[in-house]
Amino acid sequence: MNIDRKTVIIEEIQQWKKTKMLPETYCDFLLALYTEGNQVQEEKQLAKNRPANLIGSVLALLLLPSALLVIYFTELSFLLQMGIVSFFLLLSIVLTILLFKNNYFYHLSVCISSVLLLIMSVYFVEETSKENSLLMGFTLLLNCLLWIYLSKKLRLIYLFISGIVGMVFFIAITLY
Repeated sequence: MNIDRKTVIIEEIQQWKKTKMLPETYCDFLLALYTEGNQVQEEKQLAKNRPANLIGSVLALLLLPSALLVIYFTELSFLLQMGIVSFFLLLSIVLTILLFKNNYFYHLSVCISSVLLLIMSVYFVEETSKENSLLMGFTLLLNCLLWIYLSKKLRLIYLFISGIVGMVFFIAITLY
């Protein structure tokens, strides 16, 4: 069985045991079955990863306001702003990959990476081509298409909905 699925099933059974949805003996039997008798080792491994994942999530949460602060509230040069925000984007992508492997909190880092890419690309187009609405629209459309692609690849429905809504708004504004 896939390790991610197994981990999810084990966590669900532990939740059932904690909330007493099933009798404790049933939960113990299911845990022994899915952990192949290594329930204590599995629980220790899950508990060991939680603090690191929480720290990664908090760091990912701090990247978005930091990027907005750098772009909109500082007097740094354009290249320095783009460099700092590019570093934040790279850091959020690395956090997404690390959190995705551990199957915790990766939704948060996926959202933050997507929003950081959108902010960075919009600001870049805004600064390099003043008042070019066609290029800005194309940039927004590319971001929406990327979100739709990632939603199919990672099976994340919220990215698909965001991409579709963004494309509908783009089409509505273009036709208006």
